[in-house]
Amino acid sequence: MPLLKNRLATWRESFLAGYFLEKVAPRTPSWQAVRTTRWKYIHYAGLDGMDELYDLQADPPEVRNLIKDAASQPELNRLKAELVRLKQESR
Repeated sequence: MPLLKNRLATWRESFLAGYFLEKVAPRTPSWQAVRTTRWKYIHYAGLDGMDELYDLQADPPEVRNLIKDAASQPELNRLKAELVRLKQESR
């Protein structure tokens, strides 16, 4: 609503998405993700070493997981912090 009421209101730069275990899909892991215009970070709760990071500008089909790419670590750290912020904000 702030965007509709005020032209000076800022547009969000990221959003939180998630999926939590359901009885109909017991083998699908729970996850939470942060999405920006360029990046997507997916965190799988309870599955160590399975997180994903994609540069959507360079890799729109999300084929190359950059989670272990040294050059992408600053962005990964920023998105991890953003995930924490968004989770706290949604409570």
